Amino acid sequence: MSYTNLIKETLDILDLNITFNENGLKKERIKERICQVFSGTLDYSAHACPHCEAEDKVAIIRWGFTSCLILLNDVSEYQTYLRLKKRRFFCQSCNRSFVAETSLVEKHCSISTKVKLSIADRLRKTTSMSEIARQKKVSVSSVYRVLKRFYEPKKINYLT
Repeated sequence: MSYTNLIKETLDILDLNITFNENGLKKERIKERICQVFSGTLDYSAHACPHCEAEDKVAIIRWGFTSCLILLNDVSEYQTYLRLKKRRFFCQSCNRSFVAETSLVEKHCSISTKVKLSIADRLRKTTSMSEIARQKKVSVSSVYRVLKRFYEPKKINYLT
């Protein structure tokens, strides 16, 4: 089994465009805590520009990488992060750049969707938001945003 498949299986990552190398796991100190940090690369060929919808493959060129740190669910009681190098692209039609996207995390967000689903599941139980935030190592505001996103308030009809 390759390193990429082993790490993807451990972290429950389904995106086929993310790859890992053999030195993909390190322990680092982040926010005064020892954490596991997996290093991966998100790379694919862009088919269209999201700004101008240009589909000319000659107009879209590879433009280096950008890096982000994504919070994942804990593994073996260690706070776990994914340092993901995302491919940047440049569209010569509209002179704008864009970054490769993945289903692992939403655009402009550093908390994975699996962590958000875990927070939503814990919100169903009678647990305070501050306790959920402490358990998942996020802010109370992040827990509140997940609450607003996944749950709608019940509308009471006073006319009946």
